[in-house]
Amino acid sequence: MTDNTWWRTQKQLDPVQLEVLNLPLDEDFLVVGPPGSGKTNILLLRAAYLARMQRPNLAVLMFTGSLRDFVTRGAQDYRISNDKIMTIERWSRRLLREHNVKFDDIGGGTFEERREEMARRVGALLTAKPRLKGHLECVLVDELQDCLELEVENFAECGRNVFLVGDFRQRVYRGENVLDKLEKRFVTKKLVHHYRNGHDICRVADAIGKTSGEKEILPTCNYQEDANPSKAEFFECGSEADQHAQVIAQLQQQLKAYPGELLAVACPRKEDVARCRDALERSPLRDRLIDVDDFGDVDPERVIFVSTLHDVKGLEFRAVHLVAMDKVSRLGDVQKRVAFTAVTRAKTRLSVWWTKSIPGYLEQAAEAVAPVKELGSLAELFPDGEGS
Repeated sequence: MTDNTWWRTQKQLDPVQLEVLNLPLDEDFLVVGPPGSGKTNILLLRAAYLARMQRPNLAVLMFTGSLRDFVTRGAQDYRISNDKIMTIERWSRRLLREHNVKFDDIGGGTFEERREEMARRVGALLTAKPRLKGHLECVLVDELQDCLELEVENFAECGRNVFLVGDFRQRVYRGENVLDKLEKRFVTKKLVHHYRNGHDICRVADAIGKTSGEKEILPTCNYQEDANPSKAEFFECGSEADQHAQVIAQLQQQLKAYPGELLAVACPRKEDVARCRDALERSPLRDRLIDVDDFGDVDPERVIFVSTLHDVKGLEFRAVHLVAMDKVSRLGDVQKRVAFTAVTRAKTRLSVWWTKSIPGYLEQAAEAVAPVKELGSLAELFPDGEGS
């Protein structure tokens, strides 16, 4: 099985991707597209293009540490220095530290409140020191859909140009939808076709998206289904321990089927991850696990990434196991987008696991890939069948 995560030749790009890659360097752009449409690849190639055109003073910003570590793998092929690739938080902290602005007291409140306060302090610094405007040649940002509007303003202030990529359907954090506003502000290019997700996985994603009125991704899918048939399956188990045991059994098979390829196990909440991780640590798979904190520099034998649903954002894997999905409703109003994003991390195999019950939108997704059922007669709907 060939890993096609990172483009190796120009021939791998479709005409629209090539058009976006050839956009002028002295303008601001927003690139939107479905999962697997090449947004992150284009972001890295844009950074490489700028560096080779004598504009190496740039920043490539990611939302999560796991995505940053994942992207550094591709950056090595494109000869982009790892120190130019940062999380938004690290970039903000570094800028504040360089100019003696205090931020160590930002610790209380919710995750959203801490982000907003960090962004406000960066904004205040840029107002106090106008010379910082345009101090970078370009600020390139991945997963823009989860950024705050103030963060985007800070990027635009710091870079002579910005290059932004995102997809509203993959917004997994609460907050305003910045993409709608930015499409009116920046020249927007839309990627149409995508290549990561197999057809079965697209059907699951479309069933989830349909409940929110999202556009289907299956009609624009260019995944090579003939070469690598995809499969999505849903498993109801008697207990969480049973889920873990069956996931371990499937992972052992997948390590043989997809040698050297990344696999993922993701759960809704940190406490769900902790229990699942404990089961995996006690299994023969212990030495094959990757933790969120060491994703960027791991032994090649460690290929099973274990995390929350949020932490697989922006990543991709040959096979994905979504465990304890009976707990996904506890994520509140972002649960559908989180589920959609997690599902679309899978290339070829998707397994969804739960105990007792899952939300209706996931039940509908399960039906989207289930064998067609036929109702023999209306009598089958009644407890006593035909009756007397």
